[in-house]
Amino acid sequence: MNVLITGITGFVGGYLARALAETPERPRVSGTSFPQAPPEGSTGIHYLDLRAECDVRDLVGRVRPDRIYHLAAGS
Repeated sequence: MNVLITGITGFVGGYLARALAETPERPRVSGTSFPQAPPEGSTGIHYLDLRAECDVRDLVGRVRPDRIYHLAAGS
C-alpha cells in the first residue's frame, strides 16, 4: 500500500508517518513539504505547493497513493 501525507513535516504529519510504519501493513509512506524544503537527506518527502494543480497531479501520478492524508494547512 502507498500512502501520501500532505504536510508530513508538520507537527501531526511526523506522528502519523511513525504510526503508519508500526502497523502490520507497513505502507510505503511519501509526503509533501511546503513552504520549507524537506530536511536534507530525507527520502520520500517532496517539496510541493498544493496550489499548483499540475504539480499535484504529477506527484500523485508518480506516487500512485492508495490513501491520502491531507494535513497541510495554509499560513
